[in-house]
Amino acid sequence: RQVARLPAGGRGRQLEVVLRLAHGLHFLGRMQDKLDLLLRHHQDFETANSVLIGRYYLLLGVTYSLLGDRTNAGRSGTRALEEATRGHDEATMGKAHYMMAHEAYWAGELARGVEHGRMAVTLLQDKAEPWWLGMAHWILGVIHGFMGRFDLAFEAEAQARAIGERVGDPRLQSYADWTAGGAYAVMGDHAAAVEASRRGLEKAPDPVSRANALGFLGGVYLESGNAAEAIPPLEQSIRLFAQFRITELEGWFTTLLGEAHLLQGDVAQAHALAMRGLDLARSSNFWVAL
Repeated sequence: RQVARLPAGGRGRQLEVVLRLAHGLHFLGRMQDKLDLLLRHHQDFETANSVLIGRYYLLLGVTYSLLGDRTNAGRSGTRALEEATRGHDEATMGKAHYMMAHEAYWAGELARGVEHGRMAVTLLQDKAEPWWLGMAHWILGVIHGFMGRFDLAFEAEAQARAIGERVGDPRLQSYADWTAGGAYAVMGDHAAAVEASRRGLEKAPDPVSRANALGFLGGVYLESGNAAEAIPPLEQSIRLFAQFRITELEGWFTTLLGEAHLLQGDVAQAHALAMRGLDLARSSNFWVAL
C-alpha cells in the first residue's frame, strides 16, 4: 500500500521502498510475506539498473535460503553477484558472498562457506555497511565453530560484537553472544556458555533474533546435561521457527528437544521428535543437522 501512494514517475524510489519493506518483514519473521512481496515486483526489477537488480536478487536469495529452497537460493545468489559485478557495486557483491556463505553452511559445505565469508569481509570492510560487515564476521564465526576452529570462531564473533556495539545495533551483539555461547558449550565451559547465551537472549530485538537465542540457550543447557532447563527455551524456539517457516532451524532445535527428552528418560517422545527433526532437515537439505 505504501508503494502505491508514491507519486507517479518515481519508479526507482518505488523499488527502493519495496526493498526496505522486504528487509523489515524479514525480522518480523514474515518470510512468506517477504517472498510474495519480492515476487510481485519481479518484472519491475528485471527492467531496472544492475545495482537495483543485484540488491533485489540478494534479498530474494536470502529469503529462499531461509525457507529451505536450496535451488532458488543458489540461483538468486549467483544472479545477485553477477548483477552487482556488472554494476560495480562492491557492497552488494560482499552481501551476496555473505548469503552464499550462509547457503554453503546449510548445505554442509563448510570450507566453501569460509571462502565466501572471507570474501564478504574483504568486500565490505571499507564500505558504509557496518551491519552487513558484522553479519559477514558472524557467519564466519558460526562456520569456524562447526569446524572446531574455536579460536577463529571467537575472534570472528568478537568482531561482530564490536561492530554492533560501535553502531548501537543490539541484533549483531545478540547474534555474536548466543553463537559464542554455543561454542563455549561444546568446549565444556558451561558457565560461560549460559552467561553468553542469556546475554544474547536479553539483547535480541526482534522475533527472529529471539527464536535463535532461545534455541541456542536450550542447546547450551542440553550440552551441560541440564535437560529440564533445556526443554522450555527449545519448545519456544521451535514454535517461533515453525511460525516463520524457517524449516532448517525448526528441524535442528526439534532434534535437540528430542535429545533433551531422551535424557529425561522419555524414549517414545525422544524418538518422535528425532524423526520429526530428521524429516525437517531432509526437506530443507540442511545437511549440517543430519
